[in-house]
Amino acid sequence: MIHKKIGAFIVQDVQNPNETKTTAVTLRLYALILSVYFLVLFCVCCFLRDVPSSLLTLICGILYVFAFRITYLNHTHFASVFSQLLTLLWITVFIQRFGWDCGVQHFLFVLLVLNFAVSFHRIRTKIFVGICTCAYRLLLYSYTRYHLPVIQLSTDASICIQTIDTLFIFAELITVMIIFTQNSQQMEHKLIRYNLELEHIASTDPLTGLFNRWQMYKRLETCISRYTQHKLQTLTVAMGDIDFFKHVNDTYGHDAGDEVLRTLSRLFCTVIGEKGEVCRWGGEEFLFVFPGMDMEEVQLLMSDLLDDIRHTPVLYERELIHVTMTFGVEEFGRNHTMESVIQEADRKLYLGKESGRNRVIY
Repeated sequence: MIHKKIGAFIVQDVQNPNETKTTAVTLRLYALILSVYFLVLFCVCCFLRDVPSSLLTLICGILYVFAFRITYLNHTHFASVFSQLLTLLWITVFIQRFGWDCGVQHFLFVLLVLNFAVSFHRIRTKIFVGICTCAYRLLLYSYTRYHLPVIQLSTDASICIQTIDTLFIFAELITVMIIFTQNSQQMEHKLIRYNLELEHIASTDPLTGLFNRWQMYKRLETCISRYTQHKLQTLTVAMGDIDFFKHVNDTYGHDAGDEVLRTLSRLFCTVIGEKGEVCRWGGEEFLFVFPGMDMEEVQLLMSDLLDDIRHTPVLYERELIHVTMTFGVEEFGRNHTMESVIQEADRKLYLGKESGRNRVIY
């Protein structure tokens, strides 16, 4: 339970709307790891009885605890600048005191990654800071070639400090990269989900939940392409229209008309299942597409659908509204285009209207 509370405390969100949680968490873990790093060095220096170095590591550790704390005070930007400047400062002091063999210069690589991960600056500024970091490392190396360290580390002490440095440098790098990678993946997943939502909105009729006209054009184009490539043996479309729908709106109101459209749409999906697809073509008209089914099969299916419509009254405000539909069915042939097959199905639909409605014409 304690580790969960600590984890929740570290990943606590920021209150400032202009600052990000990811940046704050990255800086907290960066400061926390370095606080532990200096605690370990403090113990090493105490063991070596190096009092000045013990005090130096203790001060650095306390400063990183301060950097950790200010991320909770809506000062993430200040914490970022403070942490990076503090890192540059103690690396300089350690190089001057212990020489190049202490290995702390490698923390500049962590600083470089941190600069790109949490910096609030533009990419050009980040690149400039990266170049300056590289130049600073070369400067430190040049300094150590001409100046002896204040304390000459023994081989054992150098190996010990290098080992500690390596462990904590990798811990810092892995931590920053895990957070950065997770954040990138989360953003990518959000973008994919957002694009899917946009695609769904763009392809769906908001009232009925069916495909809209634009999406059905795309679906029908795909089916016709498969048909022309002999990947589909038969392809049939049907156009349907609700009979006397204006009368429903005039008698019961437009909300009742909307309920009729929704109820029938659910019925369409139930009856045709995976045999075909349906869209709201416009108003009270619906277009059905049946890949792999011929005209006779579709005529039987639409007749079953029509029978279900006759026996499915729409309940609206305690009123039962009975509706019927008229359908026109046309099978796609070699001489057809997408427009012509739809037009032919529509022509048969209106033949059905003229013949008394409530029927399937094929």
